[in-house]
Amino acid sequence: MFSIRKVQDFYSGRTVLITGHTGFKGSWFVKILTLMGADVVGFSRTPPTNPNLFNILDFGESFYDVRGDVRNAGEIKSVLEANQPSIVFHLAAQSIVREGINQPRKTFETNVQGTVNVLDAISSADAVDAAVIITSDKCYTESSPGYSQRESDPLGGSDPYSASKACAEHVIRAYQSSILTDTNVASARAGNVIGGGDWGAYRLIPDCVGSIAEEKPVEIRNPNATRPWQFVLEPLIGYLRLAELLHNGKDVEGGWNFGPNASKLVSVRGLVESIISEWGKGEYIISGDQGPQERHFLQIDSTKSKVELDWFPIYTIEKAITETTRWYKKYYRAEENMDRITNNQIKEYLDTMKYKEGI
Repeated sequence: MFSIRKVQDFYSGRTVLITGHTGFKGSWFVKILTLMGADVVGFSRTPPTNPNLFNILDFGESFYDVRGDVRNAGEIKSVLEANQPSIVFHLAAQSIVREGINQPRKTFETNVQGTVNVLDAISSADAVDAAVIITSDKCYTESSPGYSQRESDPLGGSDPYSASKACAEHVIRAYQSSILTDTNVASARAGNVIGGGDWGAYRLIPDCVGSIAEEKPVEIRNPNATRPWQFVLEPLIGYLRLAELLHNGKDVEGGWNFGPNASKLVSVRGLVESIISEWGKGEYIISGDQGPQERHFLQIDSTKSKVELDWFPIYTIEKAITETTRWYKKYYRAEENMDRITNNQIKEYLDTMKYKEGI
């Protein structure tokens, strides 16, 4: 039975390595783990944007910040040898579809060779018992509208980013099957996350809230496209649960989807309209720049994670939008300390989990 209290106890005092810790998801991940009392080692390049969530937050003393590049095999190996983590979460990636088209070589080097380097370093690190490699919900071949991708579906991709994540999945399976005999490994495929502190290029939420704050119309390229939107903490809790079970020797290797309930899909237009409504002002226009061709419909099926990991989404899409908009409103209005706001959102989320577990 999944218990967030037991998860917190499990990570308290445990040494954990996170690659890509200076990114949007990585910063939230370091924050929640340090609040749980873990000794976190981060390995990443400098924050990719300005502003960025990593520099906004205060991580306290249970955190060791190491700068490096996963494309450099020697650097990641040295960090593992020096810190001896028992669990590794590999988040470092080139994660922008359009950037993948503009710089395909860098995308494949980071997402494929970077994964090879991390797994190779793990293979010679005696202390590592479990590793969760984060790939993407875009690692699957394109499906027909209305179909939710399952872990057993074919892997593939028609753009460099998607293809690189599919390749990374094959790398993981190869290492898992023939090389990492003493370390349990799984991959995590999450839907599109939303939450405060994302300023990534070509991303809907940063573009939306930035335009509203500057009192400019929000430009949206593909208003009818749908994505598996979910609050940022949803998949992160799933990663923690998966690594806990891997560490304890449970048979949970392989790929795992972490996405929202499919009962209510929200389009790009619907998401923007909800943010504008929550903010209390703003407008949007349909941009003539359609950008690179992307999948119009994207949805993943998380039944396997629900049944075998006992993981469930906690927030509705409405709640996720509310929390995301609230974070950005406070940031742009400079009303409160954003580290405290972030801590409070984590506490509220975990308290909601504890309440639902007690029902």
